Amino acid sequence: MWSRCAAKCWASVKALSAFVKGWFKAVDYWKAHPDQGNTLAARVLNVGPNTISLEGIRLTTLQDNIQLFKAGETTRSTYYTARLYVDFFLGSGGLTRKPDVEHILEPRFLN
Repeated sequence: MWSRCAAKCWASVKALSAFVKGWFKAVDYWKAHPDQGNTLAARVLNVGPNTISLEGIRLTTLQDNIQLFKAGETTRSTYYTARLYVDFFLGSGGLTRKPDVEHILEPRFLN
């Protein structure tokens, strides 16, 4: 039983790592070739070719995310921002207990 679970979990880690790697490759391509990226996205979403645009959107790169996953005391740190959200939702009743942000966020997939 344990070996089946471990194999499934490892497969999930590998799949998620591959997805993250592919995502950032796509972001880099779209930023370098916005017209082609817009056309590809429109095709996948089945919308008109002029419907998709990166105007006003900042897609974060792998390097951006590596920086965001560093500890810090500003909103440039995902950990800090997550703690702000936790405090808000605890205060508003959206959460009944405080989750451990460091155990929820998983930066290893960025490597």
